[in-house]
Amino acid sequence: MARPRAPWRPAGGATRAGSRRRRRCRPSGGSDRQGARRLCHRYSQPEQARLRPSLGADDVVDYTKGNFVEQVGNVDLVLDPIGGDHVGESLKVVRDGGVLVSLLDVHDATRAKAKTRGVRVERMSVVPDREGLVELARLVDAKKLMPHVAKAFPLDQAAAAHAFLAARPIGKVVLTV
Repeated sequence: MARPRAPWRPAGGATRAGSRRRRRCRPSGGSDRQGARRLCHRYSQPEQARLRPSLGADDVVDYTKGNFVEQVGNVDLVLDPIGGDHVGESLKVVRDGGVLVSLLDVHDATRAKAKTRGVRVERMSVVPDREGLVELARLVDAKKLMPHVAKAFPLDQAAAAHAFLAARPIGKVVLTV
C-alpha cells in the first residue's frame, strides 16, 4: 500500500527529518521484527492520558509527577515541540545513534552532546502544502484520520468558543456553519 503524501513540506532549508523517505524503527535492544516500534507520549493533563492510547501510544507518562527521563529511555526518535532547555532533557532518553527532532531551535551545547553520542539532531519547520491538505481531507472523509474534537460551537457562538479556548482544551474547537 502506498504511503500517503505528507500534508506539509519542509520550510526553507529542508531537513532529512522533514523528508518523505520511509524509515523503519525498532526498539533498541528489542525485537528484530521489521517495523516494530514503541510509542510513548508525555502528558500533563489527565484528559491527555485518556486520549493517547486511542491514538496508538503504548505508554503514557505524566511529566508533572516525576522526571520523565527516569521513566523513559532508549528511544529511537524523539519529537520535541517545546525547545530551549527542554531539548537537553529529551536528548537524555534518545538511544545512541537515534534521532532528536525539535520544532524549535536547539542550543549549540545540546547539539554538541548529541554529536558525541551519534544522535542526529534535526529542526523541523513546515508550511502547508495544498496537495497534502487535500489528502488529509480525503483521509478524514474516509474515517482513516479522525481528529479529536473537544467541542463544537455554532458560528453565532464564536465568542463562547474563543472563551472556551482559554481553558486549554484537549483537541480541536470547531465552529459549525
